Amino acid sequence: MRDRKEKEKEEEVISRFLILEDEKDDLKLTLRSIEKDKIQFTYRAVDSRKGFVKELKEFDPHIIIADYNLPDYSGMQALKWASEKRPDIPFIFVTGSLGEENAVETLKQGASDFVLKGNLIRLPMTIRRALTEAESHKEKILAQKAFLTAESRYQQLIENVPVGICELDLKGHITSINKQASNIFGFKKNNTKLSELLDEYDSDQLNTWLKSKINGTAFNGAFHSRSRQKLIDLTLIPHIDMVTGSKRLIGVSQDITNRSKMEQELRDKNTLMEGLLEAIPDSVFLKDKKLKYLMVNKSFLKATGKKLNEVLNKKDEDFIEIEMANKYKKADEEVISSGELVTTMHSHRNDNNETLFFDTHKNPILDGKKQVIGIVGVSRNVTASIKAQEKMKQSESMLLEAENVANMGSWEFRITDENIICSIGAAQMLNVQLSDRTLKYKSFLKFCHSLDRPAVISGFKRAILDGESFMVDHRIIQGDGSILWFQTKGKPYQNQSGNIDKIVGTVQDVTEQKRNQEKLEKSKMLLKEAQSIANVGSFDWDITQNILRSSEVFTQILQIGHNDIWLTFENYLERIHPLDRELTRKKIYDALSTATTYDVEHRILLPDKSVKTVRAIGKFKTDNQGQPESLFGTIQDVSDKKKAETALLEGQEIERARIAREVHDGIGQLLAATKFNLSALDGMPEEVKEKHIDKIHNTLEMTIDEARRITRNLSTKVLEELGFERAAQELCTEASELKAISFDIKIEANEEDISEKMKTTIYRILQESVNNMVKYSEAKNASIELVKKENHLHLAIADDGKGFDIADPKHRKGNGLSNLDQRAKSLHGYLDIQSSPGKGTVIQVKIPFENNPNL
Repeated sequence: MRDRKEKEKEEEVISRFLILEDEKDDLKLTLRSIEKDKIQFTYRAVDSRKGFVKELKEFDPHIIIADYNLPDYSGMQALKWASEKRPDIPFIFVTGSLGEENAVETLKQGASDFVLKGNLIRLPMTIRRALTEAESHKEKILAQKAFLTAESRYQQLIENVPVGICELDLKGHITSINKQASNIFGFKKNNTKLSELLDEYDSDQLNTWLKSKINGTAFNGAFHSRSRQKLIDLTLIPHIDMVTGSKRLIGVSQDITNRSKMEQELRDKNTLMEGLLEAIPDSVFLKDKKLKYLMVNKSFLKATGKKLNEVLNKKDEDFIEIEMANKYKKADEEVISSGELVTTMHSHRNDNNETLFFDTHKNPILDGKKQVIGIVGVSRNVTASIKAQEKMKQSESMLLEAENVANMGSWEFRITDENIICSIGAAQMLNVQLSDRTLKYKSFLKFCHSLDRPAVISGFKRAILDGESFMVDHRIIQGDGSILWFQTKGKPYQNQSGNIDKIVGTVQDVTEQKRNQEKLEKSKMLLKEAQSIANVGSFDWDITQNILRSSEVFTQILQIGHNDIWLTFENYLERIHPLDRELTRKKIYDALSTATTYDVEHRILLPDKSVKTVRAIGKFKTDNQGQPESLFGTIQDVSDKKKAETALLEGQEIERARIAREVHDGIGQLLAATKFNLSALDGMPEEVKEKHIDKIHNTLEMTIDEARRITRNLSTKVLEELGFERAAQELCTEASELKAISFDIKIEANEEDISEKMKTTIYRILQESVNNMVKYSEAKNASIELVKKENHLHLAIADDGKGFDIADPKHRKGNGLSNLDQRAKSLHGYLDIQSSPGKGTVIQVKIPFENNPNL
């Protein structure tokens, strides 16, 4: 029954097998033969020296199974390596053929056994035997070490006890003696009779006792040395040598030459011991074998709230509640039955209904026969310690909660072993096992992003070599490949020798902050780009401190440097053009007095004496008392807009002058001629008058045609009468008549899809472009194309004229091109002009539909 239970117990243990085999089929057969015998195991299979050495170290197998012949690494080589590194691990050869000489050689070299592959049925039995022998060998080694340790401790104890100890045979010859006894007796050589070291009278007493029948009775007394200069307290105790079974005598001696002094010292010691027992805060008690109290100190009485006569010769159940008394009794009985120390932890409520905790150690009192005759115990009130531990646990729990909330953990780096001990929070963040929470420094560095690793290493080096605290932001690569940002802080600490032996620090997940920071930086960059594109600068004026914080575009527009520590509002006001400064200042300060918003346009005078026009908008922010405390504002460079508006006005004036000139030169001259001809009718003969009237009639018809032509150019009535396509053709026909330009017109857009506003604007752009072509291009051929696209109309006007340099400022700032651009922008459109000298000009206009014509 016992063997079966032991076998079942063995099978419950999962053994680790390291198998050296290069043939997969042979490996499968080997594993199958083991599994058939229901041996519980796990294994690692290798076929090379590198794999064998690695797994021998990391896998820590219980047994090694190896093929004798392998291509790159033989079984004998593996046996030699294993014998040197792990001789405690059984080594079994499983091979196809071995031969008698090789078999003997393997066993000589340390192999446990060998099994032929043709007889694998023997393998499970061989494995079990090898494991059993290895376990027995291990236990034997442990027993030998324990024996040697015990023997060494015994010898050290004998040599260092403060009394003399010697061993004698039954005839009184000293066979062994410690240093203290040698000093007491003046012992010089072995096999000396103890009686020869005493004076004659005492020697006779000893010899008489030795000659009597020694049956367990001890010999004790105070004896003088042979020189009578010492008084020796000697006790001889018969005992049986457990190894040889022979009877021996153990002698215990002590120099009591100054007996009265020694006795006084003993009394003093007893008094001191009693004082200590009474003063000690722990409860000390002594019980007999019947569990009655023989002695207690004051702390015991105080803890129980009892008097001495209520405790002595009483059992626990006589003065303690029965439930607690039974617990004490159970512990006492365990001490008496086992003869060993028993430690218990118990709690009870005192008279104030407070829960008290006591840690009690009970030790057996043995007589000369090693029989338990009583119990000595010490009970300590550990309530404060328990509560402190509970507070510590609460603090740890709160710390863990705080770490979780703050995405933070703490760690301690021990320089001696390069281990990083993590808090639970840090372990969770670094994916360290919570059961261990220890991470090697090099492993931690592997987690760090390769680009951040030098900064982390530098921080640790500064802390160790220079004693500097450090903080570094770095990335950690998670197991799934994702990347988190951590902020690691560390502070070095010195030991008593003044050497830095550890670094204590924290690690915090700052991924979210990093992402928010990146978003903020991106927003700032976008704002900066937007302000740069829109030519808008912003500022914030702290009225109380008179500090002006501004964007980069603000300083660029005003061309204000940062020579001073900070800008003030006066720096801005000084840039305002002297002619606009007072009016602008008044506008701003009027808004300040009422805490309202201002919106003004004014000029600024730059250091190079150039002038810009800006639009300034500001909004005041008030404090709790309604008083302005700050001003947030923007400045936009509207110089180009002003120039465009001026160009538009100038264009209108030029157009009016042209119209006036055409009326004066055309209609005016014709009307003047008509007036002259009408005046000439007076006194004119009738036969001439009729012919003259016909001439006047023709002049009036020419006047009417000229008026119609001018009116058609000024109004869009021609669009209403002819439609866009015919109006465009009329415009091109007139241009052809003036400059002999051949036009190719292509209209691929339904007029129903084009709003009246869009028709008018496109016609004006076409009209302006054709007029410029007639005036400046010297073109022979031109084309006009209006095409409907999905979301917009595309107008293209091209000629083969002399062209011009589009980059020339005089062309870019001219009224003609500016008018075209303004007209396109009025419909949210885009104007693109391509031209170069000698290569003609192409004007493209894209105007989005106000409403999708396809809907």
